[in-house]
Amino acid sequence: HVYNPYWVFEEEASTGYLKLAKTRKEIIARRQDLPKSFYRDGAVYIVKKEVVLNDYSLYGDKIIHHILQHSPNINIDTMDDWKEAVAYAKEI
Repeated sequence: HVYNPYWVFEEEASTGYLKLAKTRKEIIARRQDLPKSFYRDGAVYIVKKEVVLNDYSLYGDKIIHHILQHSPNINIDTMDDWKEAVAYAKEI
């Protein structure tokens, strides 16, 4: 539910106020009522070479998913991220 697009907000450039990212007028209040959704964690991409070379994209016309069980989801952008990843690797 944390990544569900129906609970994600965007900032309106003109006012600075937040609005629902999806085109809905009202917030879905209960987590149980949210539509099923998925988020991209970037762990694996399988893409046809032509899509990357011709469309400059990692996405083709058809997108499927694979749910990773117990994925640590560590994104390394800084030295602190690297240290966290090393600490996690030592634990497993």
